Amino acid sequence: MAAVTPLLMFFQDYHYDCKVTVNIQINQQLYASYMYLCMAVHCTRFDVALKGFSRYFLRRSHQWSALAEKLMSMHIDRGGFVAFSHIRSPFVDDWDGGLHIMEYALGLEKSLNKCLLELHHLAKNKEDITLCNFLKCHYLGPQVHVLKEISEHLTNIRKLGTLGEDVADYIFDNCSLK
Repeated sequence: MAAVTPLLMFFQDYHYDCKVTVNIQINQQLYASYMYLCMAVHCTRFDVALKGFSRYFLRRSHQWSALAEKLMSMHIDRGGFVAFSHIRSPFVDDWDGGLHIMEYALGLEKSLNKCLLELHHLAKNKEDITLCNFLKCHYLGPQVHVLKEISEHLTNIRKLGTLGEDVADYIFDNCSLK
């Protein structure tokens, strides 16, 4: 009986509101992975031909997928159940060049970051130290670096924009993303 008690205590510390919000976060991360995959495929089209962008977005897709799996694992280990929701189709399927697609990526990352911060705030309010530490270690710190990286990419694309959009995309794709 004593061996069961620590496990039950671990489950008891996982508040229902946190479980629900973690499920929402998992689905948002899977959506981000899907969107990045859509962006990567778009950049490989023959009429776009931005292989550096494609590799970058494919890497982000894999990263969000792996982070969703990590969150699912933690969620299940703590007694939660993963509830998958329908992943909606992208509302954009033809981006207007590197600047537009990178701006969309920044917006996506900001949205995910906001949700992660809200989840962290909820966990803190529910005194779920385990979830707070998990988010801080695996998400919030690295997310700052991603936001900085994409912001720097946008700055560089905008600086190159004086050369013309197509030339800027080509130069950035071949010099910065490879």
